[in-house]
Amino acid sequence: MNTEAAERHFIADIKLKVRQAQYEPLKAVNSNLINLYWEIGKSIAEKQAENWGKAIVATLSNGLQAKFPRIAGFSAGNLCLMAQIAGVSDKRKICKIFKKHSSLQQSRKRKIAPPNFKILISSAF
Repeated sequence: MNTEAAERHFIADIKLKVRQAQYEPLKAVNSNLINLYWEIGKSIAEKQAENWGKAIVATLSNGLQAKFPRIAGFSAGNLCLMAQIAGVSDKRKICKIFKKHSSLQQSRKRKIAPPNFKILISSAF
């Protein structure tokens, strides 16, 4: 192998190591966010089962958005989605729920927050 080819190989190897090092923390963050969304959804579903009703979603949404204004993803719609997903154990059903929610949001020309919620769900399995 000539020097030029060896340098290209060396640089490519280092780039791969950097990418892998960047990816590992992202997977950990995704895992933590999925767990957080699952816990939020589970808590909402439990309160609704205790006859707190649907109003708790809007109240929680307002409270979270006020406390965490820089964090997207706490709209009432997303909290409802979290509650829906928390009650489902089958990956295909979760994907179906998300796909339905996504198409509804797109038809209303609104973004789904967090922007990579779809990625978070798909990477959980």
